[in-house]
Amino acid sequence: MKMYGRVNLKEVAPLRILKIAFINTPTYVEAAVNHLIKPFLSTKLQQRFYVTSGGHEDLRNYFSADLLPCDYGGLSTNPSLKQFSDKWNQYDQSRRQWYLDELSQKNDESKRLNIDMPKNPYFGVHGSLKKLVID
Repeated sequence: MKMYGRVNLKEVAPLRILKIAFINTPTYVEAAVNHLIKPFLSTKLQQRFYVTSGGHEDLRNYFSADLLPCDYGGLSTNPSLKQFSDKWNQYDQSRRQWYLDELSQKNDESKRLNIDMPKNPYFGVHGSLKKLVID
């Protein structure tokens, strides 16, 4: 089973991993990934995984400053994370009625078949098995 997971991640993954970074992880997760998982990966994948218990300050050592948002000390001209969050909140608020409509949809129970198992001969075993005699 271990070999299957290893082969799956190394050779059969349906995506091409450029870099994966996990920040603010607990120290035991950092140790587990760096010492238990990374040794089984190819050297190329080992270089692409970055797990640290440090904050976003460590990202500047791993990613170029052009890619990082300005909240993380980057030089990106993209909006800050707060602006992204506000934009998504506005989008959610504009879709409020759709969310409420989705919550109000229910199935019509009057159209459901009434299946009373002991009395219905088409579903399951009807009657009692106490009288069953096996030769």
